[in-house]
Amino acid sequence: MKRKIAAISSEYIQDLPKSCMCCLYWESAPHCEIHQNKEAAQLKAEWFQETLSDWGECGRIFFQGSQVLAYAQYGPASYFPRTRSYLTGGISEDAAFLSCLYVVEEVRGKGIGKIMLRAIEKDLYKKGFKALETLAGRTEKKHVGPLEFYLKNGFFIHRQDLHFPLLRIEFRSIVSWPLSLQTALDALTITHPEKAPAPT
Repeated sequence: MKRKIAAISSEYIQDLPKSCMCCLYWESAPHCEIHQNKEAAQLKAEWFQETLSDWGECGRIFFQGSQVLAYAQYGPASYFPRTRSYLTGGISEDAAFLSCLYVVEEVRGKGIGKIMLRAIEKDLYKKGFKALETLAGRTEKKHVGPLEFYLKNGFFIHRQDLHFPLLRIEFRSIVSWPLSLQTALDALTITHPEKAPAPT
């Protein structure tokens, strides 16, 4: 089955995982009501359209055939106002913010997350950013990624916090990116179980 990592465009917005499509946590200001319904999906689509128009590519989506196995969202911190509410003090001026890196549960641990990171880092490096930053959770994982995953993939703790440290990877510290992301994708060993048929 063919695999590809595509930049999120208006063509792919509706392909986002349902839980991600209805999540406006990072795009909303602190203390703002967070919607989790059809209205949220519409607002998310509008956010992507506006950000694509104003700034450019701000996400990646991983396809195996027609199935979506992973999704990532990123951009300048100004597009993610909730980052200002964390005790780590906001995102560095020379870095972009990774708000979401989601891999379908059944295929986690197969290397998809690492390849998604490499694709994001290459894109941001070409855009002139010096680094990528994200907030990670030591125990709480809602809205943030696992600390261990990022540390294993070249990030370091940039600003310490008891619960949500700010992590950073500097692009100058990356020895090399895969010469061909497609080759790296094709080398992955992924078996994604089909959904069981409904009982009759």
